[in-house]
Amino acid sequence: MAGVSETIVKLRTEKGWTQQELADRLIVSRSLVSMWELRIREPDLLSVEKMAELFGVKTGAIVSGRSFVYFSQEELWSI
Repeated sequence: MAGVSETIVKLRTEKGWTQQELADRLIVSRSLVSMWELRIREPDLLSVEKMAELFGVKTGAIVSGRSFVYFSQEELWSI
């Protein structure tokens, strides 16, 4: 089972985004995204929620690293 850092890398690279592009979308620094991916720091709940929305997954998929089920924005709001 993948951890938070591996999950962030997987979802980010599936989108074809650099660390900077993810950071810009989350309004955080690139170095913070790097620290998440290197397991130096863990993302806070607000960042996890924003990433879930950006990647179209549930927050639990990011935290648990389990299988991903992708949702559209409309589907996410109806859950």
